[in-house]
Amino acid sequence: MSIGTVLEQRPAPTSVGELRLLPHHQLQQHYSNLLGLAPGALVARAREELAGEAQLPAEQRRETVYRRLSAWLDLDQEEARILGRAFDSAAAELPAELDCRRIEAERDAILNGFGFADFQRLTGLLPWLRAERGLAVIAEATAEHETVAA
Repeated sequence: MSIGTVLEQRPAPTSVGELRLLPHHQLQQHYSNLLGLAPGALVARAREELAGEAQLPAEQRRETVYRRLSAWLDLDQEEARILGRAFDSAAAELPAELDCRRIEAERDAILNGFGFADFQRLTGLLPWLRAERGLAVIAEATAEHETVAA
């Protein structure tokens, strides 16, 4: 049995807390495995993960979201786009407060953890980032950063 087979047979994490503990390659495999779910099941799983992320303390949430987005960047672009759409659909089903936490955590991860090339790739994966709302969120964060720097 190869190491790849052993990793693929590992049971799926059942909580965001378990996901936080996975090494990057296993987290990437987790998201790859989610793509095998039916669309409705994928959105349901994304909703569970987003709700779990929203319950984490702010610092852990930022780290978890950064790791999620990093894993997506290492997937095939179309697969990552499917995940982005599923997570966006799932977020639309969450209470507005939880969706705001998701946007804030993704924005923080993008602005503080990724370079410009990754930002460009993420705009293709995160539907909210391409929408008017995303432009406003990024502009607001940029203005806050300029105020703090001055």
